[in-house]
Amino acid sequence: MSTIYFNNAPSPNYGDRKNGGTPQFLVMHYTACPTDEALATLTSKASQISSHYLISPEGEPAYKLVDESKRAWHAGVSHWRGIDDVNSFSIGIENVNWGYTHGWVPSEPSEQRPWIRYVWSSFIHAQRRWGEYLEKKGISYTNKQWHSFPAAEVEMLTILARDIIKRHKLEPENIVGHSDIAPQRKVDPGPLFPWHDLARHGVGVWPNSTTDRVHSDLPQGISIPWMQNSLQKWGYKVPQNGSLDPETQNVIRAFQMHFRPLNHEGLVDRQCEEILDLLLCARTTKLQ
Repeated sequence: MSTIYFNNAPSPNYGDRKNGGTPQFLVMHYTACPTDEALATLTSKASQISSHYLISPEGEPAYKLVDESKRAWHAGVSHWRGIDDVNSFSIGIENVNWGYTHGWVPSEPSEQRPWIRYVWSSFIHAQRRWGEYLEKKGISYTNKQWHSFPAAEVEMLTILARDIIKRHKLEPENIVGHSDIAPQRKVDPGPLFPWHDLARHGVGVWPNSTTDRVHSDLPQGISIPWMQNSLQKWGYKVPQNGSLDPETQNVIRAFQMHFRPLNHEGLVDRQCEEILDLLLCARTTKLQ
């Protein structure tokens, strides 16, 4: 696959980019619903939600919803590298994926009749809501399951993202997830999003253990103030109070889902500090 063929599905949910905004960021999302439901939501005026593109699990077709010159409504309240109006400075890609589910998940029905698909989808949404309710109550729900992204979807995403990055000359550090720009509200695209594989193909950045660390200011031990300050340097909006408060934990969790997905509990540890230091040193060296 080397050519992108789009199905045009215009969304009414867009506006002009504000304050002279031009695309600087590429934001990855998951839909938390199947393709037909996502397409209906993203193109419904009532939803007040949109993105520039939607990619199905099959890769093709990919849908173009909003022209890149326009401000799609995908980021919401968010922040990255000093910019609060991320919508005016970004392109958003929705990837069809449930994200996570709770309990048994029935297979997607081959039957395309709307009422059958509605019952199937509604069952999964109800399970998600129940699992989230139990989590908020502090009740362990061991059947929470994150869902991976099919190879065909990742291939289409890679081709589209590389094209966007090339045309708009986006910096690798500005290829982010919704959870990176809105860590207090969002967890998409989740810990199974293939950030490492994408970075290998020129989409985003990944820490390299051979990075020259002459510019490192890594402390001797665990330091919450260093972690907060360094996360802010990388681009996150994070408290600078020296405390591992819930807001800071959410930011750390977002960072870990992106760069250390096997353990994303939101706690500061040495490996997490090392990863962040490698990223910052690599960026400093590149800028010099």
